[in-house]
Amino acid sequence: MAFLEVFQDMYGIPNDTVLKAVTGFEGGVVACGATCGIVTGGAIGIALNHADFLKQEGERANKAILEKTGAYVEWFEKRFGSCRCRAQTGIDFYSAYGQLRYFFPGEKVAGCMLKIRRAARYLYDIRQFCPKSVAGAENSLNLPNHSVHCAVNVLEKIRQKTGIGDDLLETVAVSLDGGVGLSGNVCGALAGAVMGINLLLGLDIRNISFATTVKAFV
Repeated sequence: MAFLEVFQDMYGIPNDTVLKAVTGFEGGVVACGATCGIVTGGAIGIALNHADFLKQEGERANKAILEKTGAYVEWFEKRFGSCRCRAQTGIDFYSAYGQLRYFFPGEKVAGCMLKIRRAARYLYDIRQFCPKSVAGAENSLNLPNHSVHCAVNVLEKIRQKTGIGDDLLETVAVSLDGGVGLSGNVCGALAGAVMGINLLLGLDIRNISFATTVKAFV
């Protein structure tokens, strides 16, 4: 998950466990061409940057994070035309030709790198909350005080059943509610399951070679 790695380094908040958990979002969620990894990675990054706020303020913070995430998704879709990986790249990652076409001659992967750069700039520019934005989120998002957070609930169930889990991941996963910031993209429960699986089977992005990454992706 290149974008979240860039985001963590940009903010100085590296967390390899969260990074490993989201590797399954590459290629549009397990390479199926659905919601772009820059969208899901950015959503997790927004929550990660405000993790202390989420822990301290509970549902009040959840609403603010969801509004901020939703605004990011809206910006991404307007800027690039779609939040779907396959609509952006035209690549079927489950075919040998698709794998080759993504990396060669290089304009496809270069296009993703350009989107990462522009998304990182956007998220850097909106990195701070102000009191008015938090109050505005409470008023504009008509959510109950004890909402069901699908990705969080799935991760908690996985931990209860298997002992595999991470407190920080369960905190930041709230940003995936309602299909990523209430935008109707990848289902939060599905995203939670993918992250739970990748806590065990995901890639250690910071300590593997490019060739190993490509091999695992294929």
